[in-house]
Amino acid sequence: MIGRAFGFKLGRFGVVGVISTLLYVVIATIGARWTPLPILAVNAIAFVVSGIWGYLGHYYLTFRSEAAHGSSALRFLILFALGYVVSSAIVFVNQRLGLPPEIGTAIVAVFLPVMNFGVMQLWVFARRGSQAVPASRRRDAALSLLRCRCGAGRAQGRALRPPRFPTGSMRRLRLRLRRRSVGRSGRGL
Repeated sequence: MIGRAFGFKLGRFGVVGVISTLLYVVIATIGARWTPLPILAVNAIAFVVSGIWGYLGHYYLTFRSEAAHGSSALRFLILFALGYVVSSAIVFVNQRLGLPPEIGTAIVAVFLPVMNFGVMQLWVFARRGSQAVPASRRRDAALSLLRCRCGAGRAQGRALRPPRFPTGSMRRLRLRLRRRSVGRSGRGL
């Protein structure tokens, strides 16, 4: 079963993606029908406009990235370039087959979001470094910190900082430890 957080992320991806896709479709359709520009130039313009919205929307809304824009933007540009090559190939083949431009546009509008979510989730906005610590290791670190209850760090002039947890999870962890402690010794922490 899909986790609740993943489901919300997928929903946010859908909203940002639908807006991005609508931007692409509207610009590509208007450009193909009512401008003298070549179809590949229209595709490039539509792709850049929807790509700018896509990066900002996915960075701030979908993946709520805390990474620096430099690394995320570079990875997004690589994905963007790959997406442009794929969409251009689809439009080119569609044009060579003599099909209406809307068919190529529809194929791009369906295929690219699926490819993009997978690559963004696993690479572009993936949590790296200290954020990539598995939940079991974060939980073990919190348990040892709460059990220790020592002021060794403060005695040496440093403040001890507990690991970051979602709101309320530290409170639940303390209550669970308190219940265990009461059961064993008859008194609380």
